[in-house]
Amino acid sequence: MIKVAVTGGAGGGKSTVCRIFKDLGAYVVDLDRLARQAVEPGSPTLEHIATELGPEVIGPDGALDRTRVRGMILRNAGAKARLERVIHPEIFRRLNGIL
Repeated sequence: MIKVAVTGGAGGGKSTVCRIFKDLGAYVVDLDRLARQAVEPGSPTLEHIATELGPEVIGPDGALDRTRVRGMILRNAGAKARLERVIHPEIFRRLNGIL
């Protein structure tokens, strides 16, 4: 099986490229979707993120406050590294469960 990763910044055309691959018959896994699933309200991963970054990253609705987290990681490389240490292993665990 050939595996291809499509990466790039916002607005770089990743979704378009993935749509083309899918139209050609490729199986496409959206890691952004896996990341959103990993931090659903009440999930252990979300709780771990709150432990690492502070309880304020969980909004009143129990969901990850993405705006707050984005601001934190833009201002603080250490916060970004802590977030990645929590979320990346969970995303890859989910990916391995699919492939």
